[in-house]
Amino acid sequence: METSTYDLERMVARRPGVMSGIRWGAVFAGIVAGFGLYLLLTLFGAAAGLSVVGPQAAQMGEGVSIWAAIWGVVSMLAAAFVGGWVAARMSLLRRRIDGMLHGFVTWGLTTLIFAFFVTTAAGILGGALDLQGIQQGAQGQIIGIATAASWFLFASMLLSLILAIIGGALGARGTSNRAIGDHRDERYHVEA
Repeated sequence: METSTYDLERMVARRPGVMSGIRWGAVFAGIVAGFGLYLLLTLFGAAAGLSVVGPQAAQMGEGVSIWAAIWGVVSMLAAAFVGGWVAARMSLLRRRIDGMLHGFVTWGLTTLIFAFFVTTAAGILGGALDLQGIQQGAQGQIIGIATAASWFLFASMLLSLILAIIGGALGARGTSNRAIGDHRDERYHVEA
């Protein structure tokens, strides 16, 4: 079969653009689902923790903060997985790599949004507290805590990235019977 100029023009016209592989509506849906689940789990953790502690809060302060941190990480990981899965599923793309890409982009945008909120809150708190008046010994202790917290957050974020990508891969595999998103015919085959 001979390929005519008309067929080549049709094939080029059907070729997706550079950014058409990302379904931004699906990414937004993944962000909303992830934020919603994170908020739900965080509120559940706060309610359960306050119910258990009750009036003994002064005696159990350290143990409660450890469990709160663990629950925060579990909430974040579950939200990242669900956000990636929803984004991939809503994209209606078949290929696993497309789902992984949607999970990654959803995670990245969610991370930027959280970073904005955290840095804004830290700036407000830092301005409200007089950090210049802290004694020298306390500064070393604060730096030690901040260092440990930074490594903990780094590991948590890395794990949430992995779970968002896995969620995206699993979400895309669930759409294998859908018709939208298989670009093989668009790239290499011209229909007569």
